[in-house]
Amino acid sequence: MTGMWSSKTRKTYVGGKSLVEVQMELRSP
Repeated sequence: MTGMWSSKTRKTYVGGKSLVEVQMELRSP
């Protein structure tokens, strides 16, 4: 489901993770 768009959450999922989750991981120390 890479690059799929979820109309329910209105978030783009990449590799099964939402962009928000990915950004949080990148910001994590």
